[in-house]
Amino acid sequence: MMAAMRRLPVVVVLGATGTGKSKLAIELGQKFNGEIISADSMQIYEGLNIITNKVTSAEQLQCQHHLISYVNPFTNTSNTVVNFRDKALPIIERVLAEGRLPIIVGGTNYYIESLLWKFLIDLQVHDEGPDAKKLRMSDSCPVTHNRAASVADESFEEEVTLEDRGEATLLRGNLAQELCRTAASDRAADREGKFKDTDSSELHRQLTVVDPVTARKIHPHNRRKIIRALEVYSQHGVPLSDILKSQHASAGGMEAISGPARYEKTCIFWIQCDQTVLDDRLDARVDTMMQHGLLQELHDFHREYRQKMQGDCDYTLGIFQSIGFKEFHNYLLLPESERDTVKGRQLRDEGLELLKLATRQYAKRQIKWIRNRFLKRPGALPVYGVDSTDVSRWAENVLQPACDILSAILQDENPGVPPLEAGGTVTEHVYNICDVCAGRVFTTLQEWDAHTNSRKHKRALSRQRKQLRKAAMLHSDEASK
Repeated sequence: MMAAMRRLPVVVVLGATGTGKSKLAIELGQKFNGEIISADSMQIYEGLNIITNKVTSAEQLQCQHHLISYVNPFTNTSNTVVNFRDKALPIIERVLAEGRLPIIVGGTNYYIESLLWKFLIDLQVHDEGPDAKKLRMSDSCPVTHNRAASVADESFEEEVTLEDRGEATLLRGNLAQELCRTAASDRAADREGKFKDTDSSELHRQLTVVDPVTARKIHPHNRRKIIRALEVYSQHGVPLSDILKSQHASAGGMEAISGPARYEKTCIFWIQCDQTVLDDRLDARVDTMMQHGLLQELHDFHREYRQKMQGDCDYTLGIFQSIGFKEFHNYLLLPESERDTVKGRQLRDEGLELLKLATRQYAKRQIKWIRNRFLKRPGALPVYGVDSTDVSRWAENVLQPACDILSAILQDENPGVPPLEAGGTVTEHVYNICDVCAGRVFTTLQEWDAHTNSRKHKRALSRQRKQLRKAAMLHSDEASK
């Protein structure tokens, strides 16, 4: 079969944590002469094998793995998706050049996106002209571990009058000078730079001046996205919305969530699982992790970190973003002599339940991300579903269907099953403020419709109408006197 292959695809295995992604990737790698590229933002760090659920040494021997445990968590606490992408792409190219199958697998879906689509923005300033602000659209920008970091969908045009445009241009120019003069000199040490002393509402007002299109799509409380957009503008003097329009043009003019596809041929599998079954499976997995020494692993790392770094743990950076640290925070701070006390056991049990809850919630977010960013993407790459709900039927429901689909794609044939349909609707960005509910802000039509149809809003609207009628009656009585 291998001799008859024409063009090798890039294979991707998606799915929520606990669905069996690594198992399928290894099996496909063994059967189709592949190598595995791990796309997990936590498994890149050395150590902490239990909490990050890394494949075992024995599993790594079954199939060549890449990009696991290559970052020192003590010396690099701000690894970016660009760092990952720049390491992964040469590996994929080498694997393809050697006639082997690259298999991308992992739970960090925006890492996978960075490999499949060209969508990242370069925040480097290039001295290529008198203004020294050239923009390179090759897709390389420093983006932190944060969903807000990836470029979002553009779905509507700016609507302002000519007078508004003129005033906005003047304000934009003045603010651009201010932003550029005061840009952070050391973003690694101070992630918010010059924005740290400005509240989110003021930053949102500034963004409304320089980039009203983007501002209308970001909630005033979403500080990370606001700062991200202001950084783009302060670095380039170009609104993020204009950059995204250029990306859409490079993707053939369609309004894509991101830029064009990187590879001509891909095969994407989504391992699905009944949510109730998955929840139980995840709870059981957490119990197994505890039996294998999870708490001792967290204690050892926590102690070593405090000794080497001489500081408190920042749960927004590096390995500490991994589920487990924050949930067991209070327990980890206990002296060793207090761990087996009533208080210690209570904090341990609370941490265990929080860890189970966080893991289940994380799985739901992963599923939502796959639906929104892989299936609903205009011009999306085909995604094929397999079902791991019944693990006793793994070969029948997961492995064999995946092998059949991949075999057909390797032969440049259409698989015997259709890809998954997107389902649902693409997010439509419409900025609304609810004056009835204390000025709550909504940035999508779906959120606005859900809010206006909610019982809470309807009750508030009913109270407001009663107050208005009462005020009108009082006014009428006063006028008749």
